Amino acid sequence: ESEVGAAEAKTAQASDLEAQGEYEKALELLKDALGIYLAELSEEEQAGSTDLANTYSSMGGICCSQGKHEPALEHFEKCLAIQIKVLGEDHPSVAATCSNVGLVYGSQGKYEMA
Repeated sequence: ESEVGAAEAKTAQASDLEAQGEYEKALELLKDALGIYLAELSEEEQAGSTDLANTYSSMGGICCSQGKHEPALEHFEKCLAIQIKVLGEDHPSVAATCSNVGLVYGSQGKYEMA
C-alpha cells in the first residue's frame, strides 16, 4: 500500500513539473509511478485503477506535447480501456480521452481516424 502511495505522490509531482514545462522530468516520474502500479497491482486491480488510467493519460499528454504521437496514442488507448471498464462509455472522462486520441490523429494528418 505504501508503494502505491509513493506512485500517487510521483504522479502529483509530475503534474506540477508538467505545468512548469519540465516535460522530461515529469515523464520520468510518471514512468516510475507506472512501474510501481504495474508491480504492485494485480491485473484485475490494474484494469480497475483510475490512478493507473490517469498516469497513462498524463504520459500521453506529455508525449503529445512533445510531438511523440505513437507513444501518446499507446498511453491514451491504455487509459481509455481502463476508463471504459470503470466509468462506462458515456462518462465525460472517456469523452475527453477520445478527444485526445482524435487530436493526436489530427496532428498526424490522419483525419479519417480522428
